[in-house]
Amino acid sequence: ARYIRSKAYAKLHKYKHATNDIQHLLRINPQNRDALQLQKKLKLQLGKEKKLNKKLAKDVCSWVNHVTTETEQKDEDGMITNHDNKCNNKQENTWFLFLFAFSKNACTKK
Repeated sequence: ARYIRSKAYAKLHKYKHATNDIQHLLRINPQNRDALQLQKKLKLQLGKEKKLNKKLAKDVCSWVNHVTTETEQKDEDGMITNHDNKCNNKQENTWFLFLFAFSKNACTKK
């Protein structure tokens, strides 16, 4: 039953839940070939997911830093002026607030 549920979790991309079930199964039966094979696949998928999440977090941090800092721009006369990078519409403002709230701490940690 744990093996079947683990496979179902894996199909739903819930790799941590799937891994928990496989680990429980392997504690009971450490020689289960199917479980060992699935465990390898889950470790691979968790690694890929972690790498993608890390890249996404980096991209979000980069975007948050970009939109929250002032930039210098030249006006028509070639004079440098400071302009805040602000979102142009309500939907962008909503996304900005959402991403800023959840990434502010992550982006300041190095």
